[in-house]
Order: sequence, then structure tokens, then C-alpha cells
Amino acid sequence: MEKLKQLFANFSLRKISLIVRIYISFAIVIAFFLASGSLNTILQSSIDRSYSAVEKEAQPLVKRASDIESKLMLAHQSLLSILSLRTSDEINLALPEFNKTRKNVLEEVKNLKTFYKGLVALNENPKQAAEISQKIDVLDKKVNEYLQSTNNLPSILTHFYNDMIKVRELQDGIMLKLNMMTMEMYNAKAVAADGYIDRLVNLFLAEKLKVETTLTAAFKQEKSVEILNSFFANQLNIKALRTRFEDLFYEIPSLEF
Repeated sequence: MEKLKQLFANFSLRKISLIVRIYISFAIVIAFFLASGSLNTILQSSIDRSYSAVEKEAQPLVKRASDIESKLMLAHQSLLSILSLRTSDEINLALPEFNKTRKNVLEEVKNLKTFYKGLVALNENPKQAAEISQKIDVLDKKVNEYLQSTNNLPSILTHFYNDMIKVRELQDGIMLKLNMMTMEMYNAKAVAADGYIDRLVNLFLAEKLKVETTLTAAFKQEKSVEILNSFFANQLNIKALRTRFEDLFYEIPSLEF
């Protein structure tokens, strides 16, 4: 150790020749370039690995996610088209395309999950792989929730339009009977030619007009609750109409409705 200290103590650049100094300088420069080249090689290798990961994993995932988005938009457009239709026949004609677009969405989500499962084994970052896998599961859940929540809308709309047809038929039948009732009342007035019968007929027709007015207003309502409320409110008018008919029937037993 003492000899080593003496060696360094006696060491001086002044004692080294100019040529040796030049050689040492070149050696330092070469060592620096070698170190710099090694560092660049390491950095380039890291960049290449990152780019390879992007090329093999990120880009295909983004593309498949974009495919899901486009298929989901087509499914939603198909749903909006069905909701704009006004007859059950039109809805039934549009259902095959509606079901096809929804099936395509499910297939794209399934393809994405299958594709990523193949990448998980190659992923060098388990934490990142777990986060992406969790997001894909959330996407799968959200897509299925949307499809399930809208799946029955065409069927509900079809039943609604079918019920509307039945309501219109019922409305036409009721109005027809009320019109026949009016004609029968006027015939009764003409045949009886009696002031008291005229008064009973007029009272009956006045009550019938109330029933007709309330029914017409009820059939124009768009909400089922409002329609039911109108029908319940009309019960008093119908009861009064029945009472007027019974008064007439007592005087004219031949009346039939």
C-alpha cells in the first residue's frame, strides 16, 4: 500500500511524454464513443421493443375497438330506424337487419376478448395486461347491458301498434252503436209523436253526447294513464245514459240496442 501511495505521489503529467499524452487522449475519446454507442444501442433496442409492442398489441387492439364502435353505431341506427316505423308489418320487415347488426356487435366483442387472451401470455408487463383486460371486461359488460336494455323495444312497439288497431276497432264499434242509437231515438220520436217522449229522447241524446265527447277525447290521448282516467271519468255519464234509456224503455218497450 505504501509503495502504491509513493507511485501516485511521484506520478505527474509533466513526466509523461507528449506522444503518450496524445495516446491517452485518443484512448479516452475512443472509450467515450464506445460507451456512447453502447448506450445508443441499448436505447434503440428499447425503442424497437416498444414499437414492436405497439405494432403487435396496441394497434390491433385499437382497430378492434374501432370495429366494435362502428358495429355498435350501426346497431343503434337500426334501432332508431325501427322506432321511427309506424306499423307492425314494417317493424317485422326490419327485424332481420336489426338482429344482424346486434349479432355483429357481440361477435366483435368476442373477437376482441379472444385476441387479447392470446397477447396476455406475450405481454412483458403483467400489471398493464391486467388493466387492459379489466377494461375489456367493462366494455363487454356495457355492450351487453345496452343490447339487453334495447332488445325488446321492437316487440313492445309491435304490441303497441297492434293494440292501437284493436282500440281503433273498438272506437269505431262504439261510435257506430251510438250513431245507431241516435237514429233509433229519432225514429221513436217520430212514431210516438208525444211531447213527453220527445222530452225523454232529448234528455237521452244530451247524455249520449256527453258520452261521445268524453270517448272522443279519451281516444285522442297518447298516454295509457290519461286514457284510463278518461274512461273512468266517463262512468258517470254512462250511468246517466243508462238511466235515461231505462226511462225511455219503460215508455217504449220495443226499443232495442
